[in-house]
Amino acid sequence: GGCKPGELRRQHGLSCGGRGTGCILEVKAHVVFGRLSCIIVEQVPVAFNVSLYATVSDTGVVDCAESDGAIAEARGAENGATPFSCLHFARIVQPQLPALAELAQRLASVYLADWFRLDVFVGHPRLGMRVNEVTYPSHVRDTCALRHWLRQYRTLRLRPTSGRDILARLQRILGVDNATFMLGASG
Repeated sequence: GGCKPGELRRQHGLSCGGRGTGCILEVKAHVVFGRLSCIIVEQVPVAFNVSLYATVSDTGVVDCAESDGAIAEARGAENGATPFSCLHFARIVQPQLPALAELAQRLASVYLADWFRLDVFVGHPRLGMRVNEVTYPSHVRDTCALRHWLRQYRTLRLRPTSGRDILARLQRILGVDNATFMLGASG
């Protein structure tokens, strides 16, 4: 048998509310040209109307704001409960930002992606930060990353690059030599 919903979190103190001893969060980081741009943070299990929104730069957190749902939840918190707030961001997510930024930069160089979203879980006492998913969704205009993305393209000096050069670069990054790769494709 498995655990009932929420039982594992209660047993191990991994809930954001109540005791406030631990918290598992999903961090949805928007990455623009290899750099963190903005982050959406939600408790696990995710309640999409209870979120934190943070804008980040190379020097750290620029700002953090709670969604209306998080504010309403905080108002209704029982005495002794720890409401989900930007304090959770500061305590749990902010120390993870250097590792998250490094991971985002590495993924951007491998995927050759100008913009993507990197979702990770943080806050587990033994597992640390774990990747949940990497997406290249089409709704960039719905995020705070759009301004950074557009600014980069306005200042970017594009130059023509052949498909062979792109393939060679990708193979170097992945550690695949061209002769072996092409031999496998022709056989």
